[in-house]
Amino acid sequence: MRKLLFCFLAASAVSSTLLAGCSSTSSTVVESRVADPAEALIGQWHDRDLTDYTFERVDGRVTLVSIVDYDEEVFEVRSAGFVKGFYTIEYFVPSTSYVVTYTIQSLEGEQLPARWTNSEGESGEEAFTRFE
Repeated sequence: MRKLLFCFLAASAVSSTLLAGCSSTSSTVVESRVADPAEALIGQWHDRDLTDYTFERVDGRVTLVSIVDYDEEVFEVRSAGFVKGFYTIEYFVPSTSYVVTYTIQSLEGEQLPARWTNSEGESGEEAFTRFE
């Protein structure tokens, strides 16, 4: 019983000392921000077919603002964001009526590996290269 009481008193003394060091008359707010992995996408990228993808910060979020292919056809962005841990882009191609989905495998470096599928059942590998 004495051993238990001693442990309790020792723990209380340590806690009091630690808490006393934490108290002060001025308060400081520490803001913790988790880095958004999509930050790596901000800028301009192109795929092997020289389709350009432009990412910007809009209302505090990384946003895919345009997709334009080599002959200046503008693709309609349907969605872009993280799905099951991978950055995924889905867009509509007006000239073919295809819907294309890219899944970027890594957001590190100046060339990003990706996989794609389209509404016709085709699929393949791709790479996005930064070109700013």
